[in-house]
Amino acid sequence: MPPINLNFKDPTAFDFVSLKGTISPSLLDLKYLNYLDLSCSNFEQTPIPNFIGSFTKLEYLNLSYASFSGLVPPHLGNLSNLRYLDLPSQNLDQHILVSDLNWILGLSSLELLNLRMVSLSFALTNWLQAINTLLSSMVFRLSSCRLHDIPTTLPIVNFSSIQIIDLSSNDFNSPLPGWLFNISSLVELELSFNGFSGQIPPYVENLNNMRDLNLDFNDLSGRPPISIGNLPSLEILYLSSNQLNGTIPETIGQLKKLISLDPSFNNWGGVMSRIHFLHLNNTKEFLSKENHWYLMWDMTGFLLSI
Repeated sequence: MPPINLNFKDPTAFDFVSLKGTISPSLLDLKYLNYLDLSCSNFEQTPIPNFIGSFTKLEYLNLSYASFSGLVPPHLGNLSNLRYLDLPSQNLDQHILVSDLNWILGLSSLELLNLRMVSLSFALTNWLQAINTLLSSMVFRLSSCRLHDIPTTLPIVNFSSIQIIDLSSNDFNSPLPGWLFNISSLVELELSFNGFSGQIPPYVENLNNMRDLNLDFNDLSGRPPISIGNLPSLEILYLSSNQLNGTIPETIGQLKKLISLDPSFNNWGGVMSRIHFLHLNNTKEFLSKENHWYLMWDMTGFLLSI
């Protein structure tokens, strides 16, 4: 029998809500269901049904922004064919939470995991160990998950195919985890609003596929390493609202694909010359608010104080 797809999302609905009420167990009659999208619905703060873990053919499950509450059922760990799991909540007040992430160990085919605004505050001791078993994963989105602990070192990183890691808006308040800058497959790394301290490591150049690096709103200090100019694919670099100081390395001018650069609200000093912008022909946005430097254009002799 061919696979069955169920997509109840109505893209034309003005309020993006297509279903209300509770989910009937009669869905279990669809034994070959492999695609289920219940996103942008209103299930009136009811729990995610345990029986969803019985759809063993399921490859795609999207329950995002559907007004669920309570525990994410560990029964989802039975979905060994699942490749896409999207569970974001509208906000943390909706109280979708995970008590233990060990059920993720059963999702051996998972490529995308999105738990944005799902509370992991009861899974603090094993969240990273569990995720580190997902060998096929390409996207982890764990922003605003009330995480408080992340190791600064990770001896073995198993998710070697990962392309996107989003850990923004958690409560780490710890040194910047250096192991994240050794994952060469990364295309996007979102670490803003975390209270990370320390310096950007010189081996940031290992991120040679990186396109979007966001370190905004942390407590990073020191001068960015010269090696930051060795990121040939970088398009977005956000460094604002840290404690960075000194001068921005001239190697920034080597980032030929850079589109947006925001180093604002730091403690910079010194001069930015034409060399800093030498190859930034694609740059459309450069924000420099509340910094203390001079922009000096050698070609014209024009000097602008900011």
